[in-house]
Amino acid sequence: MEKIDDAAAPVLPDSDLMEIEKEHFTIKEGKVYLIGSRSRSTGQTSYPACQYSYETGDTNVVSIEIGPFGKLYSFTSLMKKKEQEQRKWFGYIDFPCGARVFAPLQDNLTAAQLKCDMDVILKAKNDDWYAAVELDRD
Repeated sequence: MEKIDDAAAPVLPDSDLMEIEKEHFTIKEGKVYLIGSRSRSTGQTSYPACQYSYETGDTNVVSIEIGPFGKLYSFTSLMKKKEQEQRKWFGYIDFPCGARVFAPLQDNLTAAQLKCDMDVILKAKNDDWYAAVELDRD
């Protein structure tokens, strides 16, 4: 049996994802929007943007902006073994357009500050985006 060296193989995204070199978010008038897609026939939204509808296989999709406001659907955290390192928080965000997106959450959060259905807003730092909880709105 021939052994295949997986480490040498390139890691490629699913072929249904739109061009990888395109930006995955944009900032307009100080607000952050994710670049997703919507099927014209079904209305299904996706992030990242796809070239076809997962429901029907239809290729009649358009690029859309998702955000900047959403609701925290659920959340979890990861923490490295070193005690001095911060816990990293992630959550699923529901947007009014119907998209549910897995997102990194802002730094310096505690479990006591998070709850499902709280308002979040998209923010950007350097070359990436994250969801910030709006603590003062609740």
